[in-house]
Amino acid sequence: MWIQHKGRLIQAKDASRHRYKTYLKEDVLAELKTLAATHNTEIGYLLENGVYHLLQHDTLTLQKHPRCAKKEFRTTMDAELFAALSERAASLRVPKNRLIEEAVQYIDVSTLKHKDYRYRIETR
Repeated sequence: MWIQHKGRLIQAKDASRHRYKTYLKEDVLAELKTLAATHNTEIGYLLENGVYHLLQHDTLTLQKHPRCAKKEFRTTMDAELFAALSERAASLRVPKNRLIEEAVQYIDVSTLKHKDYRYRIETR
């Protein structure tokens, strides 16, 4: 992000973001790539949106899926949202990446952040 201060632009790191690593099924990752390209956004923003909407639901029914090939994926998420995800995963006694993978079904494309969101300019 950029901060406009006294008529100058200063590049700054967004302190509200948490960097994490997860493992996603290859077909889910391919689906997210096409969805991101279609809606001019990033995969990380899609996952963040899905996790936000997933946490809005009081009850979750997690289905058992057979093990399959997974790929490592690194991205960032809002730190408070990641903490809430960690708490929900601990209360359900499931891994965080399982909830992240489940969150793909809860993505709402009408409330997505655009690809250029990380280049926003804030005034201080």
